[in-house]
Amino acid sequence: MATINSCFFNNGRLKRKKIEDDRSSRVSSTLHSPQEESAHEPVSQSNKPTKLRIICRTQNSKPAIFQKGARVEVRTDDEGYHGARYAATVIGSAGEDKVLVQYDTLTTDDQKQQLVEKVHDSTIRPIPSISVREHRFNMLEEVDAWYHDGWWLGVVNKVLDKFKYAVYFWTTNEEIEFHHLNLRSHQEFINEKWVSSFSRPKVAENARLKKMKLQTAGNTLMVDYLSGLNVEIAYGTGRYLSTWYPAVILRPVSNQMYLVSYRTLKSNDGPELVEEELDVLSIRPAPPIIQRAQQFKPNDAVDAWDVNGWRIGQIRTAMDFKYEVYFWATDSVVEFQHAYLRPHQDFIHGAWLGGYDE
Repeated sequence: MATINSCFFNNGRLKRKKIEDDRSSRVSSTLHSPQEESAHEPVSQSNKPTKLRIICRTQNSKPAIFQKGARVEVRTDDEGYHGARYAATVIGSAGEDKVLVQYDTLTTDDQKQQLVEKVHDSTIRPIPSISVREHRFNMLEEVDAWYHDGWWLGVVNKVLDKFKYAVYFWTTNEEIEFHHLNLRSHQEFINEKWVSSFSRPKVAENARLKKMKLQTAGNTLMVDYLSGLNVEIAYGTGRYLSTWYPAVILRPVSNQMYLVSYRTLKSNDGPELVEEELDVLSIRPAPPIIQRAQQFKPNDAVDAWDVNGWRIGQIRTAMDFKYEVYFWATDSVVEFQHAYLRPHQDFIHGAWLGGYDE
């Protein structure tokens, strides 16, 4: 596996969220009442006292995925590991909303034993169903790549010879080469079913939400671009800038024009990536990578990875690292998982503004 661009990953300890240990008791009771002797004779009470028998059965209501011995994948959103998943085995309960897992490929700091951690239920899913991919992956197809002892979500950026691919990771703005055998089709576990490629269902339309005009640096000029520089290309309709698409500078065309190659947009007549000459005002450098380990909050400004680009929006609701994001450009609300979001940043007068404060 050859590296096209060096990938930035921090060597930190993984943090996890936890799962719920919920037990319920079912109580059934049998009450022995006096019998009536006859409609014409007085009712006689038995000398024996009334007996109340209570049968208690403790039932474990936790799904099988959280039971001891279950094979799972654990997601992390730590900086440098954003959205990666690691195989593990559940080895016990760890209290409310938590279980204890032992990782297959992660070890302790001294590398003498397998890493054991408490994790939250929102970070756990079953091991995906195994599907053998006999034919080649396609351009712009979402895949999981085996990298640094875990599965990393990316998109096929180039289909190369000898069953190799260049995979683009939007969380790090990097492109890395992988062999076919080190990739798998991306699947999401939605409503207890495996769905190939991530499905972002439309949650709601809310025309009453006030439109927000994005403040952009329209007069900021970008100069001295170098060939091979990672950039993002602005797209929008009307008065709204709606999306940033990742691209790379190929070469300057004139003083204010550059030829760029999009990383995730394919031409209509073939598998080649789109190349386009653009004015400098439509281009900005790729923003610094900010990976949000904490859950986003309502009203946070975010970019959501959707349809091969970063759509600009705002968190409407947040729960268990899933969000409803409002897009003012289309006046719509769409649901996203945490790994598909990044803090929104603006490039104004040569400086990055935004992100988030810890």
